[in-house]
Amino acid sequence: SQGSAEQQNGRAGASKKRRSQGEQARTQRPNQERANLNGYLRWRNKRWREGKDAEEERHQHWGCKVDKKREGVIRIVIDNINSIRPWHDNNTKLKAIRQFIRAIEVDIYGMSEVRANWNQVQEGDKLDELLRSETALRCVTAHNHNENDGVEQEGGVALVGIDRIAAKIRETGSHKSGLGRWAWMKITNKQGHNTRIVTAYQPGWDDSSRPTISYSQQRRHLVKEGNDIKCPKRSFIRDLTSQLKERREKEESIILAGDFNDNGNGKLEEALRDVDIGMVNAMKQKPPGKLLPPTHYEGSKPIDEMFVTPEVRI
Repeated sequence: SQGSAEQQNGRAGASKKRRSQGEQARTQRPNQERANLNGYLRWRNKRWREGKDAEEERHQHWGCKVDKKREGVIRIVIDNINSIRPWHDNNTKLKAIRQFIRAIEVDIYGMSEVRANWNQVQEGDKLDELLRSETALRCVTAHNHNENDGVEQEGGVALVGIDRIAAKIRETGSHKSGLGRWAWMKITNKQGHNTRIVTAYQPGWDDSSRPTISYSQQRRHLVKEGNDIKCPKRSFIRDLTSQLKERREKEESIILAGDFNDNGNGKLEEALRDVDIGMVNAMKQKPPGKLLPPTHYEGSKPIDEMFVTPEVRI
């Protein structure tokens, strides 16, 4: 009938119109998607450039840029690793440390705030096993032996001699207090001269609400032992400088590096300038006369530092 034919023609027209609109939409969609993608890429690249500039500004090198190591140079690194967690199976931090050591040819790697009770760590997870490679290694660790509450323990230090330096290490050790405040290696050259490398961690200020922090651990020990100095920071400076004086009397060269939480007040640096020790802040020598930058990207003051006796060339 005429009505049926008109309805069919109407449906056919509507169907043709929908197909035309669909084809137009399909044509427009890729163009819109490309426009959206291009806009996103421009935004992302802008943010990436801004972030890169911020990263570069935040991570500018201080002093001499780390290039390929020259002949006769011993490269020493200090690093607050903020927990090594050797019991983790997929330990990305350890992988990064190994890569970093290889990349810049590190000879001695000092770590602070290792946060491990090595007495409770399995043999296969000890530091020398974790860092084992084709090159020779010699490791020494120090943690608080006076408390044994768990495998993770705040504070602690470690020192690693790598490759050719490992063969020159004659002795290793830590302080007799067993508090894990510092560890050392003694290296002897062909002429028989001894150099002592020390890595240390001085606890931050007291926070009585946190009984597990290094300050609280050490204060408990000092009080229990009836020590005349109950403040862990003051005790650290007194005991460390006393031991360094003994080594200087034996004509040893000394390199001391670590996280000292000195917060710019310079009490440790002042004590190390004592005439019987005569150590200088190595990080202030390159470039000389300038204020040190913060040693943490979120910090405002330098708390990780390295000190050397005058005969050590930087």
